Amino acid sequence: MRTLAHTLLYTFLCLLVTVTGAKAQPEVSLTGLPNGLRVIVCTRTEAPLVSIHLRVHSGSAADAPTALGAAHACEHIIFSGTTTRGPGEMDNEIEGMGASLQATTTRDTIQLSTVVSKSYWQEVDALIADAVQNPTVPDKEFDREQLIILQELARRSNEPRFQAEEALWPMLLPESPYAHSIGGTKQSVLGLKRESILQFIRTHFVPNNCTLVLTGDITPEEALPVVRKHYGNWTAVSLPPVPAPQRPVSTSIRGQKLLSVSSQRTVAFGFVAPGVAQWRDALACDALLYLLSAPEANLKQQLLHDKLASQVDGRYTTSRWPTLLYLSIPLGNQTDARDVEQRVLAECSRLAEQGPTPMELSKAIRQLAGQQLFTEETLEGQSTLLGLMDSISDYRKSLSYITDLQSLSIQEVQTAARNYLVNGPRAIVTVEPMNLEAAK
Repeated sequence: MRTLAHTLLYTFLCLLVTVTGAKAQPEVSLTGLPNGLRVIVCTRTEAPLVSIHLRVHSGSAADAPTALGAAHACEHIIFSGTTTRGPGEMDNEIEGMGASLQATTTRDTIQLSTVVSKSYWQEVDALIADAVQNPTVPDKEFDREQLIILQELARRSNEPRFQAEEALWPMLLPESPYAHSIGGTKQSVLGLKRESILQFIRTHFVPNNCTLVLTGDITPEEALPVVRKHYGNWTAVSLPPVPAPQRPVSTSIRGQKLLSVSSQRTVAFGFVAPGVAQWRDALACDALLYLLSAPEANLKQQLLHDKLASQVDGRYTTSRWPTLLYLSIPLGNQTDARDVEQRVLAECSRLAEQGPTPMELSKAIRQLAGQQLFTEETLEGQSTLLGLMDSISDYRKSLSYITDLQSLSIQEVQTAARNYLVNGPRAIVTVEPMNLEAAK
């Protein structure tokens, strides 16, 4: 939840985009080390802090079929111990410097990050370098994290929104490595072995498959000698070939009904959306997501007016390959899911046949640009945007995002709606409460 200060800042940034255009770009440089490690330095001097962000260019899509969930398990265990540090020592060291280590897994990448006082950045960078180059994955730590992951999966499996989302991926992208869950399944996680995690690390945690982003009160001249010292002896390896999956072709709407122990009813819609290679289409899909899920969007107002739903959640993240744009709508006990389905599909058709109005598109662009600026306000946010885009394409796309977005035309958004919301593969998943009394 945003605080009042955050809301005011976000409103100001949206106004800034409207009145003056995008803010001045920070100084950003890219250097490649001989071993293939890409080093991005983004100099910002507003505070004596440095964001250290190591992005591995492989996520859950790189899981072996026999070790689903391995990438996510690496996120949990990468800081558990090295050849020079025992379990818990990394956390103790970095907490002593006023920071904490964070890790996140997506289908495309694994992100390791922290923000630390400039006076400690070299020590923390050395710690992260040790974690990725010399991991040991202690047996007790592996067993403990395996249990934690199983608990996470159990919690999420009881959430209707998560159930629907997990069902949409294999329905719409059955041949894609994106199809399986980021965390794996209960069965696959139980089947993971310590050696599976070490094998993933040996294969993917290599310099020619990583980007290191340093953002903050630091220059390339300060950063690069230290980075070479910490990462220069990291050995590159040949990366396994990863063929790009083909975007499925279909105009039919697939449907599925699931049962849940939750009392919340949900209907979710999935659409196959473009990867980063179709950059203009990806920008248009960002706009379409806003046009379908924003509080003031036509769809949301219709659902409210007809008392069918009060909330529309949406998600689309620019990815390496074709991915999903999806909507999730909680339903009331008396709401007919078919009525909501008709409204959503009708709005998709409107956007495909007529396109958004100039006012709708202008508002969408303004809000999306404001969200980008809001993320860039923090060093961690800036690093995240640069690291993600460099991992799947080119970091400069992050820097040009607002300018590119502002050049979107109504026709481009209309064409994207036609290609991805109406004429592309689509699926609808409804989640209904399980009748526990009947089950007894």
